[in-house]
Amino acid sequence: MRKIGLIFGLALLLVSCAVVNVYVTFPQEKLDKAMEGLELQVQPAAPSLVVPKKQSRLSPWRFLEPAPLYAETTVITSEVKTTSSVIDEAQARRRGRLSDIQGYKDNKILGENNQGLLDVRSTAGLDGKQVSSLQKMVKEENSDRMTIYRETVKINNMPSAQIKNVQAASAKAKQKLANDGEWIQNENGAWQVKESEIKK
Repeated sequence: MRKIGLIFGLALLLVSCAVVNVYVTFPQEKLDKAMEGLELQVQPAAPSLVVPKKQSRLSPWRFLEPAPLYAETTVITSEVKTTSSVIDEAQARRRGRLSDIQGYKDNKILGENNQGLLDVRSTAGLDGKQVSSLQKMVKEENSDRMTIYRETVKINNMPSAQIKNVQAASAKAKQKLANDGEWIQNENGAWQVKESEIKK
């Protein structure tokens, strides 16, 4: 009887010490939508459309009249979690740099690579101080982007190797939202200037 109790106790001890890691993988389409949603959060918001109704005088029936309409912002949602304090802080820092980055993109100095990061394409016309400032900004931007990618993997309990898929999804979203004339790097690593779909 004592042997059975010892075996049972040993089995219970082994089971209680077992560690199980559960990793979640998402179809690439879900990652694409989640990363596009994150990228849209950084973009400047379109002004709300307000359609006011003019009134010459107050009517006793004013409470029954239709209220002004407000346009709603479309938010892309998916099952991939993209909200945490770490992501929110990184997104806020990115929004603060957006206009400077866009100016450099418009002048073909910066481009979006196929890993969801910024690349310096040219420094022509910039002096040493400007180049140094540009490189610092790109380093900070890419650091925030990597923070977002790592945090997305973490909060979704994905295997760490999935960060490459998260980066690819983000690159795809950034390139989709890029303006015509901006540098983008395709999946094969070749750089090209984005052209309008209408021109093609």
